[in-house]
Amino acid sequence: MILNGKPGKSSKYPFLIFTYLNHKDIPADLITQPRRSKFKGGTTYNFLVGGMSYTIFISKHIIPDFVYETTIKEDNTLKIIYSDKRAMNTIFKAMTGLDILRNE
Repeated sequence: MILNGKPGKSSKYPFLIFTYLNHKDIPADLITQPRRSKFKGGTTYNFLVGGMSYTIFISKHIIPDFVYETTIKEDNTLKIIYSDKRAMNTIFKAMTGLDILRNE
């Protein structure tokens, strides 16, 4: 879709973006390899780039309603979710194996 210059509907492959840039003890310059995950029996792909966590939903039947509200829209609007430290730790640990809250 990207290579063909035809983005399609926002519901085709909706995604979430979380930011954790205000948490100084989490590296902001980290880039991780995309990781395939299972969520409620469906497939997602997750990766971290520059203080942002991306989750792309591939399986339609597992997409929570709020994802459609936050994903990029046809009018080029997008909501980025600010993640609290505990939630970001869960994502960060799954992606890197590191527990940023281990000393707290």
